[in-house]
Amino acid sequence: MVARQHPTGQISIAVCDGQAVLRFTGELTADMALLLEERLSDPLLQESSGWVMDMPNLARVDLPCAFALRRAMIRRPATTSVRILNARRVVERTLRHAGAHSASTSFAWTSLPPATVSHGLSLRGSAQRSGTGPSA
Repeated sequence: MVARQHPTGQISIAVCDGQAVLRFTGELTADMALLLEERLSDPLLQESSGWVMDMPNLARVDLPCAFALRRAMIRRPATTSVRILNARRVVERTLRHAGAHSASTSFAWTSLPPATVSHGLSLRGSAQRSGTGPSA
């Protein structure tokens, strides 16, 4: 029997014009929940006026990671808006099951083209700040 290998989930975080853009790829499995919470407590996120979670390349999110996202959204300042872009139906369902939509008064599901960002933070990387938009 051949074991199926799943792509590891990754998150990149960038701040552009005061908005934090979080890009998710692969699969966020239960064993990644603690690492995800650590990344979501990054000072870049706490200082931003809004979060844009870009999720078209996120194939699956396990419930512990969905709860980690919800906890991060609860801990952020109340004035921070949250938008989830292009989440697959299975990802959206898991996030709703975890109560992510109720964690914010300024929460929106959106199906728009993903934003482009020039700098970021990977799960194993370090933060880079960008005060201006993506360079052409």
